Amino acid sequence: MSLTIENTSPEIEHKTIKDFNNIPKYLDIDSIIEHSALLSFHVLGSPVIQDIYENNKQCRPKIFQIISPHILHLSFSDMGNYVIKKIIVCDPDKSIMILNKLKNYIFQLAIDKHGTHIIQLLIEKVPEENLTDISKEFVGHYAELAVNQNGNQALQKLITRQKKEENDKIFLEIWKYLITISVNKYGCYVLQELLNNCNEMTYNQIFTIICQEIQTLIMNQYGNYILSYFLEKDKRYIKQYLDIIYNSIKGNIFKLSRQPMVKYDLALAATVSEV
Repeated sequence: MSLTIENTSPEIEHKTIKDFNNIPKYLDIDSIIEHSALLSFHVLGSPVIQDIYENNKQCRPKIFQIISPHILHLSFSDMGNYVIKKIIVCDPDKSIMILNKLKNYIFQLAIDKHGTHIIQLLIEKVPEENLTDISKEFVGHYAELAVNQNGNQALQKLITRQKKEENDKIFLEIWKYLITISVNKYGCYVLQELLNNCNEMTYNQIFTIICQEIQTLIMNQYGNYILSYFLEKDKRYIKQYLDIIYNSIKGNIFKLSRQPMVKYDLALAATVSEV
């Protein structure tokens, strides 16, 4: 089953920022703080604001007050996102306030090359009870996140942090796309993380689906990582798994053994079968 991601970057109205001509040529620290929102977008200004925020605790409340109305815009910005990350790292207690500013844009940020770093850091820093504010905006998009260059990183962090029962819900949404995700260069890592952090019933359901598509996966550059996962990390069903692999590829073993992607799995299977 094919899986595509639409361009969901939001149209954000930006009225007050990026008129760099309004900044005086020479600034004292009070003037820098006064222009901190605008400077945060600038390739030279952003490092200055980060440094002041980190090393001048007395300035933090004023900087945050000025930046606060622009947190969403800064999170999508190539330079602004660094300022937001610095605030989260220096003052984790502000994570919830920042998260509230990003509501309704969590998914768009997660697949954005700049915004994803903000979402990943928030997943690490917000209290566990606030993780649902992030995951509820991922609902309906889990498969898209799994195969996205930026989104997969955020999804992996969420899977690692949240409870197994919540990860079981991810499987219920993506099971139709499980093989598509398995053969994707980003999705294969998401699936391994899910296998590490789900309940037994979900694990067994994934195992069953994988076993039905051995030939597809063993010939795929990324799908064979999933086969190797079960051979290396799970010895509970190893005899059953080896039988399934053999029955799927018998008659083609010599041909398959000449394929670089398959050699490792066959060698690993032979090693495991001797244990």
